[in-house]
Amino acid sequence: MGKDEFAGISIEFNRMMTSIKAKVELLPYVPETVWRMAHRKAADEGEQAASAKKMLTVLFCDLRGFTTYSDKRQSEEVVGFLGRFFGAASDAVSKEGGVVDKFIGDACLAIFDLPESAGAAAALRAGMAIVRFVRDDAQAQEGGVGIRVGINTGDVILGSVGFGGRKDYTVIGAEVNKAQRLEAACEPGTVLVSAESYRQIREAMPDVEGEELPPFTAKGVAEKLIAYKIRV
Repeated sequence: MGKDEFAGISIEFNRMMTSIKAKVELLPYVPETVWRMAHRKAADEGEQAASAKKMLTVLFCDLRGFTTYSDKRQSEEVVGFLGRFFGAASDAVSKEGGVVDKFIGDACLAIFDLPESAGAAAALRAGMAIVRFVRDDAQAQEGGVGIRVGINTGDVILGSVGFGGRKDYTVIGAEVNKAQRLEAACEPGTVLVSAESYRQIREAMPDVEGEELPPFTAKGVAEKLIAYKIRV
């Protein structure tokens, strides 16, 4: 091997290591959805990204009383609690085969792209685990912090949203909005699921019993929502 050839290999090796190092350093800051979709699209379509409509289950959870809690505590304590909460939520979602799409303030949006009724059942198990974490966390209980979880199953749009160099590969659509509205209507410490999610959950987990709520209107949703409350 000549010197020039060896030098070329060394340069390419250094470039590869720099790329790997950059990806590792960025990993904690990039939604897992992006990494999974990027790998999938790299295999199927090369570097070209595309949007797609797909039926999957969306989980939206939000801390109740967190603003009041954070106003009365030091920033280190607030950030520490949020870190534990987001870590527990990520672990619960990943354990059930879902991915965290994004964290929004003190809220979390996750998706479950699993076959047949498995996604809704997986989302419920993850949601129940998140509720248990907040319920059992001493700091949350001392500060009066609760948790609400909404789950919906339907057709969503997966795609790259944004402009220029500021883009986010995420899920959008009416069914995502419904999951958030279910969360907002949820009683703290319970999980509120849509009719379609509940149907699929019952197929996979026939022992689960939910309380059907009277149909209610929600902002941005044309029809009244039918939902089932599941206690944890």
